[in-house]
Amino acid sequence: MMRLLVLALVLVFSSNSFGSTDDLRSRISRWIFGKSTISPYEKYVRTQAVLHYFGSPDEGNSQAFLNDLSSLQTYENIRAQLKYFDPTGQFTSFADLRANQLIAYKDPNSKKILDFSLPLSIKSRFSPRDIKKYQSLNGLRIAIDPGHMGGNYWDGLTGKFTHDDQEHFLSEGTLALQAALLLEARLKQYGAQVLLTRRTLGPVTNLKFDQIDVGKWAQFKLKDQTLLPWFQNLISKFPVGEGLYNGFQADKSFQKLFSEDMRKDYFVSVSDLGARAQIINEFQPQITLVIHFDTHEPPNDPTALSQVPYDFVKTYVAGAFEPQEFASRKSRRLFVRHMADPEHWRESIKLSRSIVQNLKTTLGIRAESVSAGTTVLIEDGVMTRNLFLTREIYGTALSYVECLYYNDPIEFSLLGAQDHTINIDDKLFSYSNRLVQVVDGLESGILAFVRK
Repeated sequence: MMRLLVLALVLVFSSNSFGSTDDLRSRISRWIFGKSTISPYEKYVRTQAVLHYFGSPDEGNSQAFLNDLSSLQTYENIRAQLKYFDPTGQFTSFADLRANQLIAYKDPNSKKILDFSLPLSIKSRFSPRDIKKYQSLNGLRIAIDPGHMGGNYWDGLTGKFTHDDQEHFLSEGTLALQAALLLEARLKQYGAQVLLTRRTLGPVTNLKFDQIDVGKWAQFKLKDQTLLPWFQNLISKFPVGEGLYNGFQADKSFQKLFSEDMRKDYFVSVSDLGARAQIINEFQPQITLVIHFDTHEPPNDPTALSQVPYDFVKTYVAGAFEPQEFASRKSRRLFVRHMADPEHWRESIKLSRSIVQNLKTTLGIRAESVSAGTTVLIEDGVMTRNLFLTREIYGTALSYVECLYYNDPIEFSLLGAQDHTINIDDKLFSYSNRLVQVVDGLESGILAFVRK
Protein backbone atom coordinates (compact mmCIF):
# COMPACT_ATOMS: atom_id res chain seq x y z
CA MET A 1 0.00 0.00 0.00
CA MET A 2 2.89 2.36 0.84
CA ARG A 3 4.28 1.90 -2.67
CA LEU A 4 0.93 2.83 -4.17
CA LEU A 5 0.73 6.01 -2.12
CA VAL A 6 4.26 7.02 -3.08
CA LEU A 7 3.48 6.42 -6.74
CA ALA A 8 0.32 8.47 -6.41
CA LEU A 9 2.24 11.42 -4.94
CA VAL A 10 4.84 11.25 -7.71
CA LEU A 11 2.13 11.29 -10.34
CA VAL A 12 0.30 14.22 -8.74
CA PHE A 13 3.44 16.39 -8.64
CA SER A 14 4.24 15.52 -12.26
CA SER A 15 0.73 16.33 -13.48
CA ASN A 16 1.95 18.64 -16.23
CA SER A 17 2.91 15.55 -18.18
CA PHE A 18 -0.55 14.01 -17.96
CA GLY A 19 -3.12 16.86 -18.06
CA SER A 20 -4.92 18.76 -15.30
CA THR A 21 -4.34 17.95 -11.62
CA ASP A 22 -8.06 17.25 -11.06
CA ASP A 23 -8.11 14.86 -14.01
CA LEU A 24 -5.03 13.04 -12.71
CA ARG A 25 -6.34 12.77 -9.19
CA SER A 26 -9.55 11.28 -10.53
CA ARG A 27 -7.59 8.64 -12.48
CA ILE A 28 -5.43 7.78 -9.46
CA SER A 29 -8.50 7.46 -7.25
CA ARG A 30 -10.16 5.07 -9.70
CA TRP A 31 -6.93 3.09 -10.08
CA ILE A 32 -6.41 2.64 -6.33
CA PHE A 33 -9.98 2.38 -5.06
CA GLY A 34 -11.89 1.29 -8.15
CA LYS A 35 -14.65 3.15 -9.98
CA SER A 36 -16.03 5.93 -7.78
CA THR A 37 -19.66 6.97 -7.50
CA ILE A 38 -20.27 10.67 -7.94
CA SER A 39 -23.21 12.52 -6.46
CA PRO A 40 -26.24 13.50 -8.55
CA TYR A 41 -25.37 17.16 -8.05
CA GLU A 42 -21.81 16.60 -9.29
CA LYS A 43 -23.26 14.89 -12.37
CA TYR A 44 -25.38 17.98 -12.97
CA VAL A 45 -22.36 20.27 -12.58
CA ARG A 46 -20.34 18.22 -15.05
CA THR A 47 -23.26 18.08 -17.50
CA GLN A 48 -23.66 21.85 -17.45
CA ALA A 49 -19.92 22.30 -17.90
CA VAL A 50 -19.97 20.06 -20.97
CA LEU A 51 -22.96 21.86 -22.49
CA HIS A 52 -21.36 25.25 -21.87
CA TYR A 53 -17.98 24.16 -23.21
CA PHE A 54 -19.46 22.89 -26.48
CA GLY A 55 -21.71 25.91 -26.99
CA SER A 56 -25.18 24.52 -26.29
CA PRO A 57 -27.50 27.55 -26.07
CA ASP A 58 -29.45 28.52 -22.98
CA GLU A 59 -32.93 27.00 -22.69
CA GLY A 60 -34.77 30.11 -21.55
CA ASN A 61 -37.24 30.83 -18.77
CA SER A 62 -39.43 27.86 -17.89
CA GLN A 63 -41.49 29.77 -15.34
CA ALA A 64 -42.69 32.38 -17.83
CA PHE A 65 -43.63 29.63 -20.29
CA LEU A 66 -45.99 27.99 -17.76
CA ASN A 67 -47.45 30.88 -15.77
CA ASP A 68 -50.74 30.90 -17.69
CA LEU A 69 -51.44 27.33 -16.50
CA SER A 70 -51.53 28.34 -12.84
CA SER A 71 -54.16 26.39 -10.83
CA LEU A 72 -55.77 24.71 -13.86
CA GLN A 73 -54.84 21.24 -12.69
CA THR A 74 -55.26 19.31 -9.44
CA TYR A 75 -52.99 16.93 -7.58
CA GLU A 76 -55.48 14.07 -8.08
CA ASN A 77 -55.77 14.66 -11.83
CA ILE A 78 -52.01 14.75 -12.29
CA ARG A 79 -51.62 11.52 -10.35
CA ALA A 80 -54.26 9.90 -12.57
CA GLN A 81 -52.64 11.16 -15.79
CA LEU A 82 -49.05 10.23 -14.94
CA LYS A 83 -49.49 6.65 -16.15
CA TYR A 84 -50.18 8.06 -19.62
CA PHE A 85 -47.53 10.78 -19.55
CA ASP A 86 -44.70 9.17 -17.58
CA PRO A 87 -45.09 5.37 -17.55
CA THR A 88 -41.56 4.84 -16.18
CA GLY A 89 -41.77 7.40 -13.35
CA GLN A 90 -38.75 9.37 -14.53
CA PHE A 91 -40.20 12.83 -13.91
CA THR A 92 -40.03 12.33 -10.15
CA SER A 93 -36.25 12.66 -10.52
CA PHE A 94 -36.81 16.30 -11.50
CA ALA A 95 -39.95 17.27 -9.63
CA ASP A 96 -41.88 17.13 -6.37
CA LEU A 97 -45.64 16.80 -6.63
CA ARG A 98 -47.43 18.26 -3.62
CA ALA A 99 -51.09 18.75 -2.80
CA ASN A 100 -51.06 22.39 -3.88
CA GLN A 101 -47.94 22.74 -6.01
CA LEU A 102 -45.71 21.11 -8.60
CA ILE A 103 -42.05 22.05 -8.13
CA ALA A 104 -39.48 21.20 -10.81
CA TYR A 105 -35.69 21.42 -10.59
CA LYS A 106 -32.89 21.81 -13.07
CA ASP A 107 -30.72 19.16 -11.39
CA PRO A 108 -32.13 15.62 -11.34
CA ASN A 109 -32.22 13.70 -8.04
CA SER A 110 -30.28 16.31 -6.05
CA LYS A 111 -33.07 18.90 -6.54
CA LYS A 112 -31.10 21.93 -5.38
CA ILE A 113 -31.74 24.39 -8.22
CA LEU A 114 -35.32 25.49 -8.89
CA ASP A 115 -36.48 25.51 -12.50
CA PHE A 116 -40.16 26.39 -12.06
CA SER A 117 -43.15 25.89 -9.80
CA LEU A 118 -46.80 25.58 -10.71
CA PRO A 119 -49.67 26.18 -8.25
CA LEU A 120 -52.33 23.47 -8.31
CA SER A 121 -56.05 23.85 -7.72
CA ILE A 122 -57.69 22.28 -4.68
CA LYS A 123 -60.43 20.77 -6.84
CA SER A 124 -61.31 20.54 -10.51
CA ARG A 125 -62.97 23.63 -11.91
CA PHE A 126 -63.74 25.29 -15.19
CA SER A 127 -61.63 28.27 -16.13
CA PRO A 128 -61.76 31.06 -18.73
CA ARG A 129 -59.35 28.96 -20.82
CA ASP A 130 -61.79 26.07 -21.19
CA ILE A 131 -62.49 25.12 -24.79
CA LYS A 132 -65.62 26.73 -26.14
CA LYS A 133 -68.28 24.23 -27.15
CA TYR A 134 -69.03 25.14 -30.76
CA GLN A 135 -72.27 24.17 -32.42
CA SER A 136 -70.80 24.59 -35.89
CA LEU A 137 -67.47 25.05 -37.63
CA ASN A 138 -68.25 28.65 -38.52
CA GLY A 139 -65.27 30.74 -37.38
CA LEU A 140 -63.45 27.74 -35.91
CA ARG A 141 -59.68 27.75 -36.42
CA ILE A 142 -58.46 24.38 -37.67
CA ALA A 143 -54.82 23.60 -38.41
CA ILE A 144 -53.88 20.67 -40.65
CA ASP A 145 -50.36 19.33 -41.02
CA PRO A 146 -49.89 16.95 -43.97
CA GLY A 147 -47.15 14.62 -42.77
CA HIS A 148 -43.73 14.32 -44.42
CA MET A 149 -43.04 15.53 -47.98
CA GLY A 150 -43.59 14.15 -51.47
CA GLY A 151 -41.93 13.81 -54.84
CA ASN A 152 -39.02 11.65 -55.92
CA TYR A 153 -36.29 13.65 -54.17
CA TRP A 154 -37.96 13.96 -50.78
CA ASP A 155 -39.38 10.43 -50.88
CA GLY A 156 -35.88 9.14 -51.51
CA LEU A 157 -34.47 11.20 -48.66
CA THR A 158 -37.10 10.27 -46.07
CA GLY A 159 -37.98 6.74 -47.21
CA LYS A 160 -41.67 7.49 -46.67
CA PHE A 161 -43.05 5.55 -49.62
CA THR A 162 -44.02 1.99 -50.44
CA HIS A 163 -43.72 -0.08 -53.61
CA ASP A 164 -44.56 -3.45 -55.14
CA ASP A 165 -42.48 -5.70 -57.39
CA GLN A 166 -44.02 -4.14 -60.52
CA GLU A 167 -42.48 -0.76 -59.57
CA HIS A 168 -45.79 0.78 -58.57
CA PHE A 169 -45.37 3.05 -55.58
CA LEU A 170 -47.25 5.36 -53.22
CA SER A 171 -45.81 8.38 -51.44
CA GLU A 172 -47.06 9.02 -47.91
CA GLY A 173 -46.23 12.71 -48.18
CA THR A 174 -48.24 13.03 -51.39
CA LEU A 175 -51.21 11.09 -49.98
CA ALA A 176 -51.22 13.25 -46.84
CA LEU A 177 -51.11 16.49 -48.86
CA GLN A 178 -53.90 15.39 -51.18
CA ALA A 179 -56.07 14.45 -48.19
CA ALA A 180 -55.31 17.77 -46.48
CA LEU A 181 -56.21 19.84 -49.54
CA LEU A 182 -59.48 17.97 -50.03
CA LEU A 183 -60.35 18.27 -46.35
CA GLU A 184 -59.53 21.97 -46.29
CA ALA A 185 -62.01 22.66 -49.11
CA ARG A 186 -64.77 20.86 -47.23
CA LEU A 187 -64.10 22.53 -43.87
CA LYS A 188 -64.08 25.98 -45.46
CA GLN A 189 -67.59 25.32 -46.78
CA TYR A 190 -68.71 25.15 -43.13
CA GLY A 191 -67.08 28.53 -42.44
CA ALA A 192 -63.96 27.25 -40.70
CA GLN A 193 -60.66 29.14 -40.88
CA VAL A 194 -58.20 26.51 -42.06
CA LEU A 195 -54.42 26.58 -41.94
CA LEU A 196 -52.30 24.08 -43.90
CA THR A 197 -48.66 23.91 -42.91
CA ARG A 198 -47.74 23.06 -46.49
CA ARG A 199 -49.39 23.19 -49.89
CA THR A 200 -46.52 21.82 -51.94
CA LEU A 201 -44.55 18.57 -52.00
CA GLY A 202 -41.54 20.30 -50.47
CA PRO A 203 -40.62 20.95 -46.84
CA VAL A 204 -42.13 23.60 -44.57
CA THR A 205 -38.86 25.02 -43.24
CA ASN A 206 -37.29 27.93 -45.09
CA LEU A 207 -33.84 26.44 -44.60
CA LYS A 208 -32.23 24.68 -47.54
CA PHE A 209 -31.09 21.11 -47.01
CA ASP A 210 -27.50 21.80 -48.08
CA GLN A 211 -27.33 24.96 -45.97
CA ILE A 212 -28.09 23.27 -42.64
CA ASP A 213 -25.37 24.17 -40.12
CA VAL A 214 -24.72 20.72 -38.69
CA GLY A 215 -22.53 22.07 -35.89
CA LYS A 216 -25.22 24.50 -34.73
CA TRP A 217 -27.92 21.85 -34.65
CA ALA A 218 -25.57 19.47 -32.85
CA GLN A 219 -25.20 22.05 -30.08
CA PHE A 220 -28.97 21.96 -29.61
CA LYS A 221 -29.16 18.18 -29.92
CA LEU A 222 -26.50 17.64 -27.27
CA LYS A 223 -28.97 18.72 -24.57
CA ASP A 224 -31.27 15.86 -25.53
CA GLN A 225 -28.46 13.34 -25.06
CA THR A 226 -27.59 14.06 -21.43
CA LEU A 227 -29.56 11.14 -19.96
CA LEU A 228 -28.36 8.58 -22.49
CA PRO A 229 -25.89 5.92 -21.26
CA TRP A 230 -22.98 7.16 -23.38
CA PHE A 231 -23.27 10.69 -21.93
CA GLN A 232 -23.75 9.48 -18.36
CA ASN A 233 -20.76 7.17 -18.69
CA LEU A 234 -18.48 10.02 -19.77
CA ILE A 235 -19.46 12.45 -17.02
CA SER A 236 -18.89 9.67 -14.49
CA LYS A 237 -15.28 9.26 -15.58
CA PHE A 238 -13.77 12.72 -15.22
CA PRO A 239 -14.24 15.89 -13.15
CA VAL A 240 -14.75 19.23 -14.87
CA GLY A 241 -11.69 20.01 -16.93
CA GLU A 242 -9.77 19.13 -20.06
CA GLY A 243 -9.99 15.42 -19.39
CA LEU A 244 -13.78 15.59 -19.44
CA TYR A 245 -13.93 17.63 -22.63
CA ASN A 246 -11.32 15.52 -24.37
CA GLY A 247 -13.25 12.41 -23.41
CA PHE A 248 -16.34 13.77 -25.16
CA GLN A 249 -14.44 14.82 -28.25
CA ALA A 250 -12.97 11.33 -28.58
CA ASP A 251 -16.32 9.57 -28.12
CA LYS A 252 -18.02 8.15 -31.23
CA SER A 253 -21.55 9.06 -30.09
CA PHE A 254 -20.48 12.66 -29.56
CA GLN A 255 -18.65 12.77 -32.88
CA LYS A 256 -21.72 11.48 -34.70
CA LEU A 257 -23.80 14.44 -33.48
CA PHE A 258 -21.43 16.80 -35.30
CA SER A 259 -21.02 14.61 -38.37
CA GLU A 260 -22.44 15.03 -41.86
CA ASP A 261 -24.51 11.87 -41.25
CA MET A 262 -26.85 13.93 -39.07
CA ARG A 263 -27.77 16.47 -41.76
CA LYS A 264 -30.91 14.60 -42.80
CA ASP A 265 -32.06 14.15 -39.21
CA TYR A 266 -31.54 17.81 -38.33
CA PHE A 267 -33.30 18.94 -41.50
CA VAL A 268 -36.29 16.57 -41.47
CA SER A 269 -36.85 15.78 -37.80
CA VAL A 270 -35.83 19.07 -36.20
CA SER A 271 -35.86 22.03 -38.60
CA ASP A 272 -38.87 21.02 -40.70
CA LEU A 273 -41.00 19.70 -37.84
CA GLY A 274 -40.03 22.73 -35.78
CA ALA A 275 -41.29 25.03 -38.53
CA ARG A 276 -44.61 23.17 -38.62
CA ALA A 277 -45.05 23.41 -34.86
CA GLN A 278 -44.23 27.11 -34.85
CA ILE A 279 -46.73 27.90 -37.62
CA ILE A 280 -49.49 26.02 -35.81
CA ASN A 281 -48.79 27.52 -32.38
CA GLU A 282 -48.82 31.03 -33.85
CA PHE A 283 -52.17 30.31 -35.53
CA GLN A 284 -53.65 29.26 -32.13
CA PRO A 285 -56.17 26.79 -33.54
CA GLN A 286 -58.98 25.19 -31.58
CA ILE A 287 -58.44 21.94 -33.52
CA THR A 288 -55.23 20.51 -34.96
CA LEU A 289 -55.04 17.48 -37.23
CA VAL A 290 -51.76 15.85 -38.21
CA ILE A 291 -52.37 13.50 -41.14
CA HIS A 292 -50.21 10.42 -41.65
CA PHE A 293 -50.45 6.93 -43.13
CA ASP A 294 -48.73 3.99 -41.45
CA THR A 295 -46.80 0.91 -42.62
CA HIS A 296 -46.29 -2.61 -41.35
CA GLU A 297 -42.73 -2.98 -42.56
CA PRO A 298 -41.26 -6.23 -43.91
CA PRO A 299 -37.91 -6.92 -42.24
CA ASN A 300 -36.01 -7.24 -45.52
CA ASP A 301 -37.29 -4.04 -47.16
CA PRO A 302 -38.93 -1.30 -45.07
CA THR A 303 -40.47 0.34 -48.17
CA ALA A 304 -42.01 -2.84 -49.64
CA LEU A 305 -45.58 -4.06 -49.36
CA SER A 306 -46.49 -5.82 -46.15
CA GLN A 307 -46.12 -9.58 -46.46
CA VAL A 308 -49.44 -10.08 -44.67
CA PRO A 309 -52.69 -8.10 -44.60
CA TYR A 310 -52.33 -5.54 -41.82
CA ASP A 311 -54.65 -2.54 -41.64
CA PHE A 312 -55.79 -0.40 -38.70
CA VAL A 313 -56.55 3.20 -37.78
CA LYS A 314 -54.94 4.81 -34.73
CA THR A 315 -54.31 8.24 -33.28
CA TYR A 316 -51.78 9.78 -30.88
CA VAL A 317 -52.07 12.50 -28.26
CA ALA A 318 -49.38 13.99 -26.00
CA GLY A 319 -47.70 11.75 -23.43
CA ALA A 320 -45.62 8.58 -23.00
CA PHE A 321 -42.26 10.24 -22.39
CA GLU A 322 -39.37 7.79 -22.27
CA PRO A 323 -36.79 8.21 -19.46
CA GLN A 324 -34.14 9.76 -21.72
CA GLU A 325 -36.69 12.19 -23.17
CA PHE A 326 -36.65 14.24 -19.97
CA ALA A 327 -33.06 15.29 -20.70
CA SER A 328 -33.61 18.94 -21.58
CA ARG A 329 -35.41 21.59 -19.56
CA LYS A 330 -37.41 22.40 -22.69
CA SER A 331 -38.74 18.83 -22.88
CA ARG A 332 -39.64 18.85 -19.19
CA ARG A 333 -41.57 22.09 -19.36
CA LEU A 334 -43.44 20.88 -22.46
CA PHE A 335 -44.26 17.71 -20.52
CA VAL A 336 -45.79 19.88 -17.78
CA ARG A 337 -47.40 22.19 -20.35
CA HIS A 338 -49.56 19.29 -21.58
CA MET A 339 -50.11 17.58 -18.23
CA ALA A 340 -51.15 20.82 -16.49
CA ASP A 341 -53.70 21.68 -19.20
CA PRO A 342 -56.42 19.07 -18.55
CA GLU A 343 -59.07 20.54 -20.82
CA HIS A 344 -57.00 20.49 -24.00
CA TRP A 345 -55.64 17.02 -23.25
CA ARG A 346 -59.14 15.63 -22.66
CA GLU A 347 -60.39 17.38 -25.78
CA SER A 348 -57.53 15.83 -27.75
CA ILE A 349 -58.69 12.40 -26.61
CA LYS A 350 -62.30 13.20 -27.54
CA LEU A 351 -61.25 14.48 -30.97
CA SER A 352 -59.10 11.39 -31.55
CA ARG A 353 -61.91 9.09 -30.44
CA SER A 354 -64.33 10.76 -32.85
CA ILE A 355 -61.86 10.52 -35.74
CA VAL A 356 -61.14 6.85 -35.03
CA GLN A 357 -64.81 5.93 -34.83
CA ASN A 358 -65.64 7.67 -38.10
CA LEU A 359 -62.63 6.34 -40.00
CA LYS A 360 -63.47 2.83 -38.79
CA THR A 361 -67.00 3.16 -40.12
CA THR A 362 -66.09 4.86 -43.38
CA LEU A 363 -63.10 2.66 -44.25
CA GLY A 364 -64.36 -0.62 -42.80
CA ILE A 365 -61.18 -1.26 -40.79
CA ARG A 366 -60.51 -1.82 -37.09
CA ALA A 367 -58.90 0.42 -34.52
CA GLU A 368 -55.43 -0.55 -33.33
CA SER A 369 -55.81 -2.16 -29.88
CA VAL A 370 -52.18 -2.90 -29.03
CA SER A 371 -49.72 -0.22 -27.98
CA ALA A 372 -46.30 -0.97 -29.43
CA GLY A 373 -42.94 0.40 -28.40
CA THR A 374 -43.18 3.55 -26.32
CA THR A 375 -46.90 4.20 -26.73
CA VAL A 376 -49.48 3.92 -23.94
CA LEU A 377 -52.99 2.78 -24.85
CA ILE A 378 -55.86 4.95 -23.61
CA GLU A 379 -58.52 3.07 -25.54
CA ASP A 380 -58.69 1.23 -28.85
CA GLY A 381 -57.27 3.52 -31.52
CA VAL A 382 -56.22 6.30 -29.10
CA MET A 383 -52.72 6.29 -27.61
CA THR A 384 -50.20 8.62 -26.03
CA ARG A 385 -46.82 9.02 -27.68
CA ASN A 386 -44.07 11.59 -27.33
CA LEU A 387 -43.75 12.53 -30.97
CA PHE A 388 -42.19 15.86 -31.93
CA LEU A 389 -45.50 17.45 -32.92
CA THR A 390 -47.60 16.02 -30.07
CA ARG A 391 -45.00 17.50 -27.72
CA GLU A 392 -44.25 20.84 -29.40
CA ILE A 393 -47.83 21.85 -30.31
CA TYR A 394 -49.97 22.90 -27.34
CA GLY A 395 -53.13 24.80 -26.39
CA THR A 396 -55.29 22.95 -28.91
CA ALA A 397 -57.30 19.78 -29.30
CA LEU A 398 -54.77 17.75 -31.29
CA SER A 399 -55.05 14.40 -33.00
CA TYR A 400 -52.07 12.84 -34.78
CA VAL A 401 -53.82 10.42 -37.14
CA GLU A 402 -52.43 7.30 -38.77
CA CYS A 403 -55.39 6.92 -41.14
CA LEU A 404 -54.61 3.40 -42.36
CA TYR A 405 -51.69 1.15 -43.34
CA TYR A 406 -50.92 2.14 -46.89
CA ASN A 407 -48.55 -0.77 -47.54
CA ASP A 408 -51.29 -3.28 -46.77
CA PRO A 409 -51.71 -5.09 -50.12
CA ILE A 410 -55.42 -4.27 -50.45
CA GLU A 411 -55.00 -0.63 -49.40
CA PHE A 412 -52.05 -0.25 -51.76
CA SER A 413 -54.20 -1.39 -54.66
CA LEU A 414 -57.18 0.80 -53.70
CA LEU A 415 -55.09 3.92 -53.06
CA GLY A 416 -53.24 3.48 -56.34
CA ALA A 417 -56.40 3.86 -58.44
CA GLN A 418 -56.45 6.97 -60.62
CA ASP A 419 -60.05 8.09 -60.14
CA HIS A 420 -59.53 11.87 -59.78
CA THR A 421 -56.86 14.54 -60.16
CA ILE A 422 -55.73 17.46 -58.01
CA ASN A 423 -53.37 20.32 -58.79
CA ILE A 424 -50.19 20.45 -56.70
CA ASP A 425 -47.22 22.62 -57.65
CA ASP A 426 -48.94 23.38 -61.00
CA LYS A 427 -49.06 19.70 -61.86
CA LEU A 428 -51.98 17.27 -61.86
CA PHE A 429 -51.69 14.35 -59.46
CA SER A 430 -54.05 11.39 -59.48
CA TYR A 431 -55.86 10.20 -56.37
CA SER A 432 -58.35 7.44 -55.65
CA ASN A 433 -61.87 6.99 -54.35
CA ARG A 434 -60.25 5.29 -51.35
CA LEU A 435 -58.51 8.54 -50.44
CA VAL A 436 -61.87 10.30 -50.77
CA GLN A 437 -63.20 7.84 -48.16
CA VAL A 438 -60.32 8.78 -45.86
CA VAL A 439 -61.31 12.44 -46.19
CA ASP A 440 -64.97 11.49 -45.57
CA GLY A 441 -63.95 9.88 -42.29
CA LEU A 442 -61.79 12.82 -41.19
CA GLU A 443 -64.55 15.32 -42.02
CA SER A 444 -67.19 13.28 -40.18
CA GLY A 445 -64.89 12.88 -37.19
CA ILE A 446 -64.32 16.63 -36.87
CA LEU A 447 -68.02 17.42 -37.30
CA ALA A 448 -69.04 14.85 -34.70
CA PHE A 449 -66.48 16.21 -32.23
CA VAL A 450 -67.60 19.80 -32.67
CA ARG A 451 -71.32 19.07 -32.43
CA LYS A 452 -71.20 16.96 -29.26
